[in-house]
Amino acid sequence: MTGENKRPADVAPSADPTGSPQANSGQELRQRAEKAAREKAARSPEDFEGLSPEEVRRILHELQVHQVELEMQNDELHRVQQELEASREKYFDLYDMAPVGYFTVGEKGLVLEANLRGARLLGVERSLLVKSPLTRYVVPEDQDIYYLHRKRLLETGARQLCELRMCRQDGFQFWGRLEITVAPGGEDGSTVSRIMVSDITEKKRDEDALRQSEERYRATTHSATDAIVSADSARNIVGWNRGAETIFGYSEAEVTGQPVTLLMPSRFHEEHLAGMARVQAGGESHVLGKVVEMEGVRKDGSEFPIEFSLAAWHVDDRRYFTAIIRDVTERKRAEAENEKLQTQLQQAQKMEAVGRLAGGVAHDFNNLLTVINGYSDLLLQKIAKESPMHWEVKEIQGAGERAATLTRQLLAFSRKQIIEPKVLDLNLLIADLGKMLVRLIGENIDLKIVPGKGLGLIRVDPGQFEQVLINIAVNARDAMPDGGTVLVETANVELDEEYCAQRAYQIHSGRYVRLAVSDTGCGMTGETSKQIFEPFFTTKATGKGTGLGLSMIYGAVKQSGGLIEAYSEVGKGTTFKIYLPRVEGEAVRPEKDARPAVLPGGTETVLLVEDEEIVRTMCSRILLELGYKVLQARNGTEGIALAQGYGEPIDLLLTDVVMPGMNGSELATKLVLLHPEMKILFMSGYTDDAISRHGVLDEGVSFIGKPYTPSALAKRIREVLDKV
Repeated sequence: MTGENKRPADVAPSADPTGSPQANSGQELRQRAEKAAREKAARSPEDFEGLSPEEVRRILHELQVHQVELEMQNDELHRVQQELEASREKYFDLYDMAPVGYFTVGEKGLVLEANLRGARLLGVERSLLVKSPLTRYVVPEDQDIYYLHRKRLLETGARQLCELRMCRQDGFQFWGRLEITVAPGGEDGSTVSRIMVSDITEKKRDEDALRQSEERYRATTHSATDAIVSADSARNIVGWNRGAETIFGYSEAEVTGQPVTLLMPSRFHEEHLAGMARVQAGGESHVLGKVVEMEGVRKDGSEFPIEFSLAAWHVDDRRYFTAIIRDVTERKRAEAENEKLQTQLQQAQKMEAVGRLAGGVAHDFNNLLTVINGYSDLLLQKIAKESPMHWEVKEIQGAGERAATLTRQLLAFSRKQIIEPKVLDLNLLIADLGKMLVRLIGENIDLKIVPGKGLGLIRVDPGQFEQVLINIAVNARDAMPDGGTVLVETANVELDEEYCAQRAYQIHSGRYVRLAVSDTGCGMTGETSKQIFEPFFTTKATGKGTGLGLSMIYGAVKQSGGLIEAYSEVGKGTTFKIYLPRVEGEAVRPEKDARPAVLPGGTETVLLVEDEEIVRTMCSRILLELGYKVLQARNGTEGIALAQGYGEPIDLLLTDVVMPGMNGSELATKLVLLHPEMKILFMSGYTDDAISRHGVLDEGVSFIGKPYTPSALAKRIREVLDKV
C-alpha cells in the first residue's frame, strides 16, 4: 500500500488479526526441525567411533533426510509468512476502508488508533487523532451522553449503543451512532474501548421528516370532524381520531383492538365480513375509494346514517385499511326536508298553473254569464208568470246562476275573486247558517255545534265564507248516505314557528281562530287526501259533483291568510281544520241580500266603459230603463275623450277593471282630475290586482262582481251615488 492507505507503525492494530491455519502449520514444522537438530547435535564424536560403514551410511542418510525436511519446512514457513503478510494487508484494507469509523480509546479517553473512515468522518488526518480525546469531536451539549455510556461500559462491560451529535474539525455537525465495546489491548495490559461510529445524519433527517409527517397526519386527523378509523388485516381497530370519538362516543382506549363490527348494527356484520374478505383477496378492489352508505351504531346503541370511503395501505408485508366515516344524519334530514319542500313546490306550482287557467276561463265566462243572466232577469220582469215562456226563461236563469256559482268557485280556488272582507264573529256566522245547514244535510244527520268561549274575531268575506261552510257540510252529507254526525267546533289557538314551517304552504306563526268540522262518514285513503283540494278532482259518481267545492274552500281560506288541512281515515270519518288569523276590531253582522220589488233608479249621468260589446249593450239597456243618462265607451282612451268633450257633470264612472291597454283603475285616476265630483263603481269577473291586493278589495273602493243581475246592479249603483 502507498500514501495515506499505508498504515503507520504507531497506529498499527495491537493484535494479529489473521490466526490462519497456514501460520499454525509453519510453526509446527519449525519446531519439529529444531528438535531433530538438537537430538543429532547431542551426540559426541566418540559416539561415531566403532561404527560400521553400514551404520555410518544409515546415519548419513538420516541426516540427508532431515536436511531435506528442514529445507521443505523452511519453504513452507516462507510461504506461510507471505500469506500472513497478504492477510494482514487485506485486513488493513478492510479496516481502513470500512463504511464505518473504528476507534480504539484508552481508559483516559484518548484515541489510540483509528481507521481511515473514522478519520474522514471527523475531517482530520489520522495521525493527528492519536492521543487526542474523542470528546473533542462530540458536540458539547451531547458529551454527557457519551460519558454516561462510557461509564456504563466500564462498570458493566456490556455493549453500549447511543446516538449523539458529532462535529468535524471544520465545524460541520452530523449525527453519529456509537457502538462501544470493551476489550484488553492496552500496552500496559489495561482495557480499551473499541468504538464503531456510523454517520446516521440521513437516517435522523428521515426520522425527523417522518415524525413531522406523523405529527401533521395526527394534527390533521384529530382536527377532522369526520371519523378516521384504521384497522389491521384481522379487522381490529388500530387507529381512532377525535372525530370518531365524537361521532361514535367511544374513547380511543375503548376501541383499540376491538373488531370494527363494533361500529355497525349486527345485521350488517355478516355482509361486512364477507365483503372485507373479498377485498383482502383482491376480488373487490373497486370498492376502495368509493363512497358507501350504510348505518352506524353509537356507544349508546342508537343507529344513525353514515357514509364512508375505504383505503388500503401496507407496512412491510402487513395490510391495513383506513375508513373515513361521515355522520350524514343532518344531511339526510335536510334531504328529506328538501324532498318534502320539492313536493310542496310542485304541488303549489300545479295549483298555481291550474288557478291561472281557471281564472282566465272564469273571466271570459263571466262576461257571457252577465249577458245571459241579465237578459233572463229582464225577460222575467216582462213575461207573465202564467205564460209558458216564463218557465222556460226561469230555467235559463237557473242554469245561468249555477254556472255563475261554478265560476265563483274557480275564481275562489285561483284566488282571483275580488272579496270584501269584514270583521266577523265566527260563532255568530255559524249560528246564522245553522238552520240552513240542518235543512241542507238532512234529518238523518245530527248537527252538533260547539262554539268556543271568548272566540277571537276574524276578517273574511261573509258571502265567501258562508260558501266554505256550505261546501264542507255538503261533502260531509255525501260521505254519510246512511246518516251520522257532523260536529262543528271553534276555538282560539296559537301556532308556533315549528308547526307553521311543516305546513304545505307558507303561513306565519301567531294567534288564530280554528274551525273544525268532523263527520262520521266513510273517510278517505291517504292518496285521496292528497288530491282533494285539486280542482275537478272528485270521488263522487259522474254527474254528482264538479270537483270544485273543496278547491274553492282551499282558495278562499288561503286568500284570507289562513290554513286548511284534512285528516281522514277509511271507515272513521273526516275532519277539516281551518285556521284563520285573529284580528282586533268590532264585529259586524252581514246583511242578507233581498231582491227588491221595484228596481231603484235615477236621473244621473253614468259614463259606462266596457270592452265587451255584448256586456256594454246589455248594461246600457239596464241603465236606460232605470232612468239614467248613459255615455258609452269601448276602452279607456275613448272614455277620456268622451269625458273631455262632455260639457256637463258626470255623476258616475261605471267601468270594467280588466281591459286592453288602459285598465279601469288607471282610467279612474285620470278622469277624477277632469270631474272631481264623479263617483266610481268598478265591475269585473276577474282581478289583476288593479283595485285589490291578492283579491282583497282596496279600502274605499266600490265594486260589483260579474256576473251580476239587473237588480244587483241597480242596488249597487244607487248605494254608490247616495254615499256621502
